[in-house]
Amino acid sequence: MFMFARILAVSLLGLLTLTHAASGAVLTAKLSRPSVYGGRHGGGEFLAKVYEDGVLIGEIETYCLEFSEHIQLGTTYYASIDPIAVRGGGGALGTAPNTYDPLGQQTAWLYAKYVANELDSMVTGTVSLGEFKNGFQKAVWNLEQEPFTTSGYTSDENTVFNSLLALAAGSGYSGDIGPLGFEYIVPLGPDSERVYTVSVLNLYQDAAMTMPHQSQLYYTVFERPRAPGDLPEPMTLAMWSGLSILGLGMARRHRRKESA
Repeated sequence: MFMFARILAVSLLGLLTLTHAASGAVLTAKLSRPSVYGGRHGGGEFLAKVYEDGVLIGEIETYCLEFSEHIQLGTTYYASIDPIAVRGGGGALGTAPNTYDPLGQQTAWLYAKYVANELDSMVTGTVSLGEFKNGFQKAVWNLEQEPFTTSGYTSDENTVFNSLLALAAGSGYSGDIGPLGFEYIVPLGPDSERVYTVSVLNLYQDAAMTMPHQSQLYYTVFERPRAPGDLPEPMTLAMWSGLSILGLGMARRHRRKESA
C-alpha cells in the first residue's frame, strides 16, 4: 500500500465570489505535474501555484473538472476562485456562451478527503499511486457529469473509481455547493480543528476573463480553535459571513511517499 502526503496550502482566504473582484486583487495561476500524476486521457493530477498580485499564496494538488477543455503546463493564466466552473461541461447551466456548472457536493467532499489524507485507507486493493490518481480523476469527471472517455483504464483504476463513487454516494451529500464553498472539518483534538474549504479555480487566457480554459478543483486550509463543548462535525457546508483570514501567505510542501 502507499501513503499520501498532501501539500498543505495555507493562503489568503476571503469570501468566495464569481470574479474575486471584491478585494481588487489580480489572481493568476500556473500548473505543472508532480513526479507521479496519473494523466489518463490528459487528466490529473496537477500541481497549481496560485498568486495574488504576483505573490504566491498557495500551492495545491488538483484535478480538472471539465473533460473537453485544456491547459498548457507552465503557462500563467488569470484566475478566479468560485463555486462554479465557468462555461462548464456536462451538466452546465445558463445560456451559451455564458454557461456555468456548479461544483457538486459529492465531488467537493471526495476532494476534501483526498487533500486531508483520508482516502488511502478507504480504498481497497493494492494499486499504484498513478492508478489511484487516474481512478480519482475518472470519479471527478463522472460526478460532474462530464462526457469523458471511459475506455483505456486498468482494472485497478476502475476498482478505485467504483470505490470512490460508492463512498460519495454514501456521504449523505447531494446537489451543488453553496456560494462560499464546501467546508470539511477535521478535529485535531479537544481544542482545535482543521478546516478545508473546497471551491473551483477557473483559469482564463485574458485579464478580462472572456476566454476560459480548464477549471480545476481548489481548496484552502487553516486551523482554528474549537469552543469547549463543541461536538466535532466531520463535514458541514460553509455558511460563514464576513470571514477573512488575512496575512497567511505561506505554503508548505509535504512530499508524498509510496511504499512497496
